[in-house]
This record gives sequence, structure tokens and C-alpha cells, in this order.
Amino acid sequence: QWDLIPGDVGCVGVDAVTDLGGMGHLFVARSDILLFDGTRPVSIAEGKVRQWFYNQISQEFFFKTVVVHDKQNGVVWVFYPSTGSDVCDKAMVYHLGTGRWGVVTQTIECALNYVSAGATIGSVGGTIADLPDVSFGSQYWLTGGRIMAVMTAEHQLSTLTGNSGETSMTLFDVGDDQIVSR
Repeated sequence: QWDLIPGDVGCVGVDAVTDLGGMGHLFVARSDILLFDGTRPVSIAEGKVRQWFYNQISQEFFFKTVVVHDKQNGVVWVFYPSTGSDVCDKAMVYHLGTGRWGVVTQTIECALNYVSAGATIGSVGGTIADLPDVSFGSQYWLTGGRIMAVMTAEHQLSTLTGNSGETSMTLFDVGDDQIVSR
């Protein structure tokens, strides 16, 4: 059965929606990022990142947006082509528990939940010293464990579990004409 939901909303592309299990579906629409809980779509970006996001995304290649739920980390990744790009080269990350957003520069071909074959000390090296730099709490070690992964621009499957590269935070000037604070 098809039930009409309130509002004029729709997903911008075939990969721009993700299932959040019992929480509903999160999707990117033409004018907002919405959480649909089975009754009505609710904005999760309005007043936070909505205007910024729609200023950053390529309007020509909007349909290439990819949304993936990383259940183990409680986040949703929204990969998108930035202005002037025809590939997904940026991502916004939404934390389901706090409702906070982050931004990442990451060029991908596609995103997925990789199902691990599991690993043991014997399968990755002969000694503990040979083990990869992966937390023992990671899904990497579990047979059937799910890990957020992407196909990189170099056509390589890559998990997003390593140390970050160089990072920075830019704060803007605030204050009045008499005094400026940072």
C-alpha cells in the first residue's frame, strides 16, 4: 500500500537515503535533509547546516549524493559533490545521538558497510607486533562485523577507521566595532 506523506518531499537520488532501523529513514531532499519516522518527514538540518550544505553542493550533480548509516558509530555519512565537482568529494557526518554535524574532505566512488571476514593474530601476522593499528574493539576483528567503508578515487576499498590527516578549525571574528574576540 502507498500512503501519501505530508509535504512535497522526495529523495534527490537512488543512493541519497539510508535505513536507520527502528528510527526510520534519513534522506536528502531538494531543499532539506530529513528524517522520516514512518509518519512525517522532519528536518534535521534546518537552523544548523541546511543553508551551508545547499550552498556547497553541486546543483548539477546533486543526484550523485550518497547517504550511509554507520550503525556501529551511531553516525550517518552524507557524501556529496561540492560546487565545481562532478564526483562525491565532500561529506557531512551526522551524529544520531547528539544531533551534531561534522564535515570531511573525502573523494569516493561509492560508500558501503563492509562485512568483515574477521581476523586473528595468525591471519594478519605471526606476532602481536605484526598486528595492524586497529582497536581491539573494532568490528574488523569480528566475523560478520560491519565496518563503514568507501571505494576511493584510486579504486581501493578503504575503511574510515584510521588516524586523520592534518586537521584544522577556523573560528570567525565575533564582537562589535570596538572590540574583536577570537
